[in-house]
Formats: sequence, structure tokens, C-alpha cells
Amino acid sequence: MKLNLIFPVITCQFFIALSMSIQAQTTGESGSLPRVTLNERFPVAAIGAFLDAMQERNMELHSIMILKNGKVVYERWFDDNKPDDNHPFYSVSKTWAAMAVGFAIAEGKFTVDDKIITFFPEDLPADISEYLAEMRIKDLLTMRVGHEDNPTKGDASRYIPGRWENYFFAYPIPYKPGTHFTYNGLASYMLSALIQKTTGEKLLDYLKPRLFEPLGIEGIQCFETAEGVHDSNAGMSGKTEDMAKLGQFLLQKGKWNDKQILPQAWIEEATTTIPYTNPGPATADTAHGPDWQQGYGYQIWKNRYGFSARGNLGQYIVVLPEQNAVIAITAHDMRFQEHLDLVWEHLLPTLKYYNSVSTNSNPISLVVPEDGGTPRNPDKIEVIGLNEFKIHASYEEGGVSILRHPVSRMNLVCSNSSDQDVKVILHIELSDSGKRTDFDNRPEAGMPERDYICPESGKKVETGER
Repeated sequence: MKLNLIFPVITCQFFIALSMSIQAQTTGESGSLPRVTLNERFPVAAIGAFLDAMQERNMELHSIMILKNGKVVYERWFDDNKPDDNHPFYSVSKTWAAMAVGFAIAEGKFTVDDKIITFFPEDLPADISEYLAEMRIKDLLTMRVGHEDNPTKGDASRYIPGRWENYFFAYPIPYKPGTHFTYNGLASYMLSALIQKTTGEKLLDYLKPRLFEPLGIEGIQCFETAEGVHDSNAGMSGKTEDMAKLGQFLLQKGKWNDKQILPQAWIEEATTTIPYTNPGPATADTAHGPDWQQGYGYQIWKNRYGFSARGNLGQYIVVLPEQNAVIAITAHDMRFQEHLDLVWEHLLPTLKYYNSVSTNSNPISLVVPEDGGTPRNPDKIEVIGLNEFKIHASYEEGGVSILRHPVSRMNLVCSNSSDQDVKVILHIELSDSGKRTDFDNRPEAGMPERDYICPESGKKVETGER
């Protein structure tokens, strides 16, 4: 999984402003997400560091897909995993169920404040406790039904005898619903049972015309109970791109192809977290790490940065609204907090500035001032890493190639003013009649430095000559 890339570099003080274009996601005729061009892809230095860190820890990564501004900027599958393979979602299934609940509420089937017992009279125990009678649909969504522990013990199909609905309603409720968080797979399953009870359709059948088809999703599967109810606790499986689409859908607050598919208010409500009452000790090597301390919405976790859907063994849909980005990951590894730590360490810093810089809107131009030339855009600017760019340029001024002038007569022209200096690394690649020349100003190259003035700001630009 290692990715290594070495370029000659020149270090300089430079003023740069990258604009962010937030766009509504669209899918093509094939239903696939749009991809960026090769030179716009996510910086290899950042993704390489992330993959190397996972490999050093012997973490089994199956796939990763990164979206920025609505486009896939990086995707990769590992070992025998393939883009068209269905992968277990595990508890990411829960977030799909929350979307179904949002659709049902929008269609008037029920409200979050309705009492859950009113929909399942045949599954109730003989004696209905006060707390059971008070339990709302909202308490299922937020996992605050009042249970002391998780009734499924992590796997409903192994631990629940008989009909799952009976087991849920018979389970002891020592806490007032809405007051005590306990991660609860059976509460998530009850959302699927509720959808089937109120709409007459199984969870996936209900979602197909409302969510799957608009997003171009096909082939999602789900485990069924003996009674034919889809397991929305951990029973779904699908493609990595399906996960990425759901993340983009959440990022766009229910909008797709410029159409509001699910009310924006529902997405905002679902991603608004309620602090824990009992989160457990914060440690770096267990599920109760710092990203498990941030709170829980409607089948969605709050992160230290953004929010996420999370599944057992390292399945994630990480949504980063501030960066307008989504990261979908599938894996087979139990070190949950470490996975997110590596995302924050290696991917988040680059996502904060990376914007798929294109040739038509770049902030860098080159000029030979002595010839009176005007600033010219390079052929291509490629984002390499944090404040690090590779410039490709090839053009003539008055019939004379730039390379026939000393590089010391080349200015780096700032196109936008800025309030602060930014450290920038430039990889300058000039070509003359098809021949490439590398401008190398690494410290070990031993070349003298020369100062330039950034024309628009009047501040010094440190570069070199050759």
C-alpha cells in the first residue's frame, strides 16, 4: 500500500488563495459519482502517509473513497476487494434506516414523538411498565430507550431467541427513556420493523424508489429475520461508492441532482447530537476513545470533526461539512479509535485546503519581467500536499524561450492578496521544445538565494536562482 513520490523542490514565501466551490452532487447515466481529472486528484503525499500508517499498524484496509466538492478525488481497493463487490456495512446499516424513518415521517406515517408500543400491540408483554409506555420513536433513533446494556450483545442473530420484537419489549428498562444512552442494536432493528409495520414494505423495498434510485444505487442486500424483517442493526451490505453517496447525500442535507429528496430539516435534526449521560472512560485503544465521547444523533455519531456512520470492523462514512468532503472506508480491524485518529492526522489537514485546483482558475503565474511580458498561466498546476504544488509550464515570449533566460529573472506572481504569509513548496517543471528542465532549489543543492517582491502585496518572496 506504500506510495512514494519525490520531486525537486523550491521553498518560498508565497501568497495564495484557493476558492471553494460547493456544488450539488450529480450522477451520470451509469449512476456513478463524478471523478476529477488525473491532475486534480487528492495529493499523493497525504494519502500515501495515511496508507503507510495503516500498513505499519497491520490494519486490514479493504477500500477507501474520498469526495471533495461533490467529486471522487481518490479511490482504491486492496487485496481481493473490488469496486463492484458488496461489503458488509455492519452498523452503517443503522444510518440507512434513519433515512427511511425520515421519509416515513415526511409522508405522515408517524412522528418522532409517537409511542412505539402503539404500533406493536401483538408483541407487548402482559405487564407494560411505565417506562415502556413512555418510549418514543425518537428514543429508538437516539439509543436512549432506557436499557442498561445492549440487548443484542453485538449480534442479534446469535443472541436473540424467537421473535426480535417480543425480545425488545420484554427487555428490562431501568432508566426513563430519553435520559440514558446505551448503544443498542435492537433499538435500531425496531426502526426497520416500524417501517415495515407502517408502510407495508420491507426496509430496502421502501428505500428503493425514495433513495436508492435517485442516488443511482443498485444491489444493496440485507439479512432478514425469520419473520421477514430486514435487519437494520447490522444486516446490510453494499458497495463502497454506495456509502460515499449516502455521505454526500447527508452533506447536501437531503438534496441530490438539485432536487430535495428528503427534507433538509430531517438531516439537520438527525445530525444534531445529544451529549451522553454515560459515555464510558476515554481511552485511545477502545471504542470509548475521544471520537466516542462527542454525542449521538439519529443513528449517526458526532466526531471531533464532522459526523459519521460507523460499522464494526472499521466501516465508516465520515462527513466533514467544513471541508465539504466525505470519506468512505471499509476494513477488517477492531482498532476503531485509531482508524479515525489516522484520518484526522493524515487526511483532514489536506482536506482543509485541497480544492482540486484546475488550469483555468489557478493563483500562480510566471513572467520574465525584463522582457516586459505579462503574467501567463502555467499549463497545469497539480496539488501535491499541504501548501505544495507542482507547476508545469511551456511557452514563448517574443519567440524566445523562457529557459534561455536565467531562472533568476523569473518572478512568482501573486494573484490574490492575503493577510498572512503561507509556506509553499513549488515543484517547477519547464519544458523547451519538448525537453524538460527541473528547477531544483533544495537546500542540499547548494544554490544561492535571491529575494523577489510579490507585485500585488509588496512583500518579499524568497526563491532561488540557477
